[in-house]
Amino acid sequence: MSLPTAIRSALLANTTLNSYTGTRVYYMRFPQDNTANAVVFIPRDNVNAATLGGTSALLSPSVRLTLRASSLSDLETMRESIHTQFNVPEVAMTGYGSVQCQIDDMGAEYDDALDVYHYYLTLNLLMRND
Repeated sequence: MSLPTAIRSALLANTTLNSYTGTRVYYMRFPQDNTANAVVFIPRDNVNAATLGGTSALLSPSVRLTLRASSLSDLETMRESIHTQFNVPEVAMTGYGSVQCQIDDMGAEYDDALDVYHYYLTLNLLMRND
């Protein structure tokens, strides 16, 4: 399973987040002309830290998430659900070994043109690719 697919699957499995976004978890960018609650993720810096026995590699990607919501309360609940999901010793991510995560909160902004709020955060993952 590719890393983007694994990240999307993990976010879709978050029942609280899913109650706000449904299946609106997108790779790279939001669709045009749509302002519904949604999440966009962009994996970056997919570094092979080491190869273990020639079969697995330690990866340390950072994943930039942009949350979009029409209200600050929705946005906060979405952000909190992601914190709860990823702020554990091992994150369940299909196709990868134990995933540890450090979360960097980047803050929120309001988009006047679309009348929506955005919240930015970065997941710094350490995982093993088997």
